[in-house]
Amino acid sequence: TEPALKKLVGTDANAYMAAKSVYQAGKQAAAPLYQQVDKAMVPVDENIMNVMSKPLAQTAFKRAITMMRNDPNIPAGAVIPKLEDLQVGGQVPLRALDYVNRTLNDISGKAIRAGENNSSRIATGLGNQLTDQLDNQFPFYAQARQTIGDSKSFQNAIELGQTILKTDAVGLSDKLAGLNA
Repeated sequence: TEPALKKLVGTDANAYMAAKSVYQAGKQAAAPLYQQVDKAMVPVDENIMNVMSKPLAQTAFKRAITMMRNDPNIPAGAVIPKLEDLQVGGQVPLRALDYVNRTLNDISGKAIRAGENNSSRIATGLGNQLTDQLDNQFPFYAQARQTIGDSKSFQNAIELGQTILKTDAVGLSDKLAGLNA
């Protein structure tokens, strides 16, 4: 969002305008793809169930559904599934499984920050399996994530740059070593 960009780049008008431009271009390019995501229904098969039957994936599903209910960008009449809807032969909205994937990413990130590497590995693995299944069924989903991801990569680079500028020599060495991990 624009306030987040301002926070990232501070008072440098050129950096802000560049970051805003990249962010807006990515958002605009991804919009028609995410409109397709919003309309798509995922047929639940054995592969999807293999991922979603895991307790961590079910926890992520419950959190994702809560996020969808709270998200002001989700229209009032949007289909929001229940955990019971995840059955072979059923269908769930692609957007709901996108939120599950995002939630698994959040769980993984939180686990890494807490030093829980195995928990992060499991969440990442489940997220990757789910993403692979969805990308195979819906190529526009992969394209949407890639398109918006390119603009987010730019924001992440700005954030890393600011962190480096605020870090002492020892901390800088640690940050740079983390890039190779």
